[in-house]
Amino acid sequence: MATGTDNATRDLVELEGIGPPGNIVVHQVAAGVQIFKGTMLSFAADWGLCPASDTHADPDSYVVGVALHGTDNRLGEVGDKNIRFETDRVFAVMNATSARIGLPIGVPMGVSSDHSVAPINEDETIVGYYYGMHDDGRVRVMITGKAKQFPTAPEHA
Repeated sequence: MATGTDNATRDLVELEGIGPPGNIVVHQVAAGVQIFKGTMLSFAADWGLCPASDTHADPDSYVVGVALHGTDNRLGEVGDKNIRFETDRVFAVMNATSARIGLPIGVPMGVSSDHSVAPINEDETIVGYYYGMHDDGRVRVMITGKAKQFPTAPEHA
């Protein structure tokens, strides 16, 4: 399976938006990361956006949206690049399990990779809310930055 670090096949797993479009937001990219189009995004420690991961040290981490384009900030500092992403929309996301997921609508889902989900485990990055299954096995997930209460924001001058 391709991941956000595999540029050759990245576009093959781009997440598909379902239904009405969501909100488009622009935010700074974290230092030292590369983001590909279609990647689920979450906050890094520097408050920039990075590819979502199931290995975040912060259990309060959550997905805020899906990248609308790619950007390479591997050699940059936080804020050197910005990224446009879509939020507040249902997306068809790769199912990280081999089985169909039978959960009630609205149950939180967790990150397996920057483009796949599974039922959430304790202290896992929250993607959004379960909205059913596609016939092809993908999971419908409402991805919204409101899936988790926002952590304390840095003070502004």
